[in-house]
Amino acid sequence: MLEWRKNIDPAEWDELLTSMKGHFLQSAVWGEARKQADGIEDARYVALRNGEPIYMARVETRIFLKKIKIAWIPRGPVYTEEGGFHLIHKDFLKQLKKEGYFFCCNAAWKRLTHEKKSKLNHHTIWIDLQFGVEKIWENFKKQVRYDVRRAKKLGVTIRQSKNLEDIEKFYRAGMALSANKSFNFNASMSLLTFLSKQDSPNLEFFLFVAECEKNFCGGAVIIRCGKNMHYMWGVTDRAYKHLTIGEALQWAIIEWGCEKNCIKYDLEGISQKGNSGVDRFKQKLGGEVVINPGVEIYSLQWLSGVFAYFAKWYLCFYQK
Repeated sequence: MLEWRKNIDPAEWDELLTSMKGHFLQSAVWGEARKQADGIEDARYVALRNGEPIYMARVETRIFLKKIKIAWIPRGPVYTEEGGFHLIHKDFLKQLKKEGYFFCCNAAWKRLTHEKKSKLNHHTIWIDLQFGVEKIWENFKKQVRYDVRRAKKLGVTIRQSKNLEDIEKFYRAGMALSANKSFNFNASMSLLTFLSKQDSPNLEFFLFVAECEKNFCGGAVIIRCGKNMHYMWGVTDRAYKHLTIGEALQWAIIEWGCEKNCIKYDLEGISQKGNSGVDRFKQKLGGEVVINPGVEIYSLQWLSGVFAYFAKWYLCFYQK
């Protein structure tokens, strides 16, 4: 017998999420952060069988073309029964239809064992932290190992911070780099501030700050969700490029993750071609290229399929 519950206590939700090894974007903490920073409403649904959770979906309500109500499930749903997923998901979609959603879109955080060729598939890199720091160090490209040692010799230090002043420096550097490089730095100051104030045994936010002679050189925001780590945003000041800040930051993050007994570090995306500067940098860290499903869409109302194609591309670019 399947039992559905909606909007259970946020702390209970996040505890269940980490036990089922779900992605941080499915957490109640992230949902509340988006609500506080961007006004995005959400709802949380969990299905239980014999009292045990087997399916979870945190749904964000997105409005497309001002009127069309989309149920967006970033990096979800999370489920334990692979064989029975489609029946459970079908039951879930019936609930969304009753609540007036035009269609449901999701992009699950799971490895595709047999890639279906699609421009919308999500490529990323996972680093297995269970190898331990020595093996991970060996897996680094030779140049990366050299650059980490060189950064240390040149006086680069890395520390963890939740300090508002450090967060402001990181945000300003991100906005400046975004303007110079013409990319979307989608971390708002209000979002970063909210996340920095969260205190949970299951979820941790840290800004890793790189400094040299007390000057801010760069930073990276890392979220730990249970035993998994996620690289959310990273910024380096181009004035300190010669100090190989990125390599020093990533090594400090990996060491921290191993100390926390984490098992996986997701670098959160590379392009399909893998030929950009960021792609090449992430590939040098010795992880495994993994393909996750792209945006999947389910029409719930009559004629909703007419808008599905456009909504799918829209959500591809705004998955966070």
